[in-house]
Amino acid sequence: VAPAPLKADAAAVALVGQVPTDPVFVEAARLAQEAARPISDTRGTAAQRRHLVGVLVRRALQRAVARARQNVPGEA
Repeated sequence: VAPAPLKADAAAVALVGQVPTDPVFVEAARLAQEAARPISDTRGTAAQRRHLVGVLVRRALQRAVARARQNVPGEA
């Protein structure tokens, strides 16, 4: 969402030791949005990009959990 990548440390820390649930993912997404320093340009505003950070963080976490569950014997 900006010219340089950014590691959202607070979002990562918020996930450690937590059961992977939607409320946990929402909080991690909120923290990632706070850390983001998006720019506005011809492809989108800073507000749109900050919103997108939250959407993408939640989707990535949900997909990671789904993939992990597929690789655990005995889980469907």
